Amino acid sequence: MTDGDRREAAEQFISADTKCDVLLTSYQCRAHGLNLHGQCSQVVLLEPPLNMNTLFQAVGRVHRLGQGVEQKAWILFQEYSISRWIECNNMIKALPQLAASLHDLLKPLVVAATGDTAESADEDAQAELIQTIKGRVEIACGQIAVLKTDSYRDMDKRTSRSDSPRRFNPRFLTRFGRLTSQREKLEQESIRSRQTPDILDALEASLDEILNTPTVNSPKASTSAADRPSPTQRAETRELDRTLMNLKNS
Repeated sequence: MTDGDRREAAEQFISADTKCDVLLTSYQCRAHGLNLHGQCSQVVLLEPPLNMNTLFQAVGRVHRLGQGVEQKAWILFQEYSISRWIECNNMIKALPQLAASLHDLLKPLVVAATGDTAESADEDAQAELIQTIKGRVEIACGQIAVLKTDSYRDMDKRTSRSDSPRRFNPRFLTRFGRLTSQREKLEQESIRSRQTPDILDALEASLDEILNTPTVNSPKASTSAADRPSPTQRAETRELDRTLMNLKNS
């Protein structure tokens, strides 16, 4: 949009003859060089801004301190969307800016109420100044309460879950069910692993007993060919040994 088109659109909106009640524009056109303080008191933001400076400039087209008409602004969003995530980050970034502006606003008032000049001021003026400070603080706290990020917790990993009910899609529920089953399986395996040492000790004792038990006819465990274990017995022993080692390593 050229500068001429912007001026023409603003004039049509401002003029009482055109009966134009709504001005539709974008952040690029609205946030720079368009002042509607005397004609507009309400603004509706339909798209998420990429940064808070753009949003503040857009609202600043219709808002100035000291106006007699209350200014209202609405920010439209869609739940669990990328615009909601962008808005969450913008709100978090805006809190330090609000705190800094509040500090700069209240510091001279506090100095005037508590500094050296406060001793020479009369009680009525000092009480009025203190009430002004309290009013400014209440207004700032109200603004911060509006911008608080309780409803954005589910969009930011740095904060805890929201207490409000959440809606999940079927794919998420399926994945959550799989993770729950895997967790239960791991817990059961952990319980079995705590019981494994006793089982291994019993198997190892049984294996030692089988390998070291002498034959009945030879108390001294003769190593003659007749008393040696058969290939089948040696295979069974090796299989049992491998099973025991696998249990120890699992």
